[in-house]
Amino acid sequence: MKKTILFIMLISSMGLFSQKIKFKKGIVYKDEKPFMTYKTAGLIGEEGFMITELGPYGESIIFRNEKRIYGNGDKKHYKRIIFPSLGNGTFLEVSSGLRGRRGFVRWLIKNEILDLSGRIIYENVGSFIHLHDERISIPRTPIYRGF
Repeated sequence: MKKTILFIMLISSMGLFSQKIKFKKGIVYKDEKPFMTYKTAGLIGEEGFMITELGPYGESIIFRNEKRIYGNGDKKHYKRIIFPSLGNGTFLEVSSGLRGRRGFVRWLIKNEILDLSGRIIYENVGSFIHLHDERISIPRTPIYRGF
């Protein structure tokens, strides 16, 4: 009996923290309320998309699908997240975990880059990049140890 009550409490508490994210006609909705705007790039958004704060002077975050081809012909697909308001070199690259537009927005909310009203929290961007950046596009110099 106690296990059943505990299980019900656990399931009900999980529902409190979930957010329903929808993309419809250029607007991102969070829990049925307008949250941000978006634009896709490419024919069906395969190249990426951009989310923007609501309002006439909203700041943006760009999400691009990238591909790196190595000298031996191997390919690595990854995502580049760009913060254009912070300058040219402010971006991070990740290779896994982001499943589509909804997953990307949820990830930004979870990591406190977006607040619950859709504003970008720039104070958290530096530590976010430091924590998640995989630096995929930067060429690596192979280290040879012993012959």
